[in-house]
Amino acid sequence: TGAQPSIWGPIRDLWQKTGFENGVLGYPASDVICGLVDGGCFQNYSTGTVMWSPATGANAVMFGPVRDAWVGSGFEGGKLGYPVSALVCGLKNSGCFQNFARGTVMYSPTTGAHAMTSTPIRERWAATGYESGSLGYPTSATICGLRNGGCFQNFEKGTVMWSSGSGAHLMVPGPIQQSWASQGFENGTLAYPTSSQTCTVDRTSCSQTFQGGSISWTASGGAKIRL
Repeated sequence: TGAQPSIWGPIRDLWQKTGFENGVLGYPASDVICGLVDGGCFQNYSTGTVMWSPATGANAVMFGPVRDAWVGSGFEGGKLGYPVSALVCGLKNSGCFQNFARGTVMYSPTTGAHAMTSTPIRERWAATGYESGSLGYPTSATICGLRNGGCFQNFEKGTVMWSSGSGAHLMVPGPIQQSWASQGFENGTLAYPTSSQTCTVDRTSCSQTFQGGSISWTASGGAKIRL
């Protein structure tokens, strides 16, 4: 790492809290560099970077898949902004997360690291129970530019679709999703979902409404579209 200054201030204070050079960050590997967006600064260390801004304070971003996803979003000047927490691990299936000013990066070994920005899609996922709920971990970033300005994000066990006219709703794998797909997804006659799928307790029948109609399914009759 060579010889690097460690300047009194919030970045050094965080490094001290981690245990100085014996902690998770190791030795400093650069000087403190300022002039970032919103008056921020950073300093690199052996195993990560401490980012600071007046609004978010000092937080470490450790080298690894979560940091890579943040870098891919544009660092502190991108859609996530500055980190506002440390990396937190020990989640379901050995997962981790880190909060940022405008969202969260979720990671698990099987799904990789993906950004969850503060949007209706993230709120809908949170309502299902986050990574421990019915959707599981995200498997893609939020993808926008769909019909009527819509967006979607894929998860282990389904997809959340959103548009301003329909709200955010779940599409889970199964015959209803397959029938909707056969109509052209959100570009078809049914357009966006306006509810999530609901089923009877014994799951012998399910239904879901869309902007252009509905799909009902029964174990005996299969899926039927009503426009």
